[in-house]
Amino acid sequence: MNERKPLSNQTDPLHTYVQKDEFYTLSAPERSGSSKTLCLFLLDPELNEQSREGHFSLISGYTRENEPKCIIADALAVLLIEGGVEGAGRLCGRILQLFSSLHLAQILTVLVTSLPGPLTPERTAELVAKGRTLEAGAVHVIGE
Repeated sequence: MNERKPLSNQTDPLHTYVQKDEFYTLSAPERSGSSKTLCLFLLDPELNEQSREGHFSLISGYTRENEPKCIIADALAVLLIEGGVEGAGRLCGRILQLFSSLHLAQILTVLVTSLPGPLTPERTAELVAKGRTLEAGAVHVIGE
């Protein structure tokens, strides 16, 4: 089984992130050969940069190394997950449980959506704006 576990041998998950342009290119179904699911992890925008980076590292530790990650917009970590909305929702649920166990769920809002086409900066901005209106401490599946 291909279960996700924290990457114990990865010293700094932030170094596995890709640049925004590459991330947008990788989101295109025609390049990957399959549709992608997007997971957006929005942290409280009032957190300082050092805290955000620490929380993003924690989130990244629960992803596979080959899943592209990028920080887009203020206080936002993004993951592209192969395997559909259901699998992504389970992953996001486990990450939210971790944050809950650390009494940090109130600072995290998670959105999961399928990508029928390539992600764009405009679509990302729309999703971030939507996420900022949703309840923190929950995983929200957004239909496309």
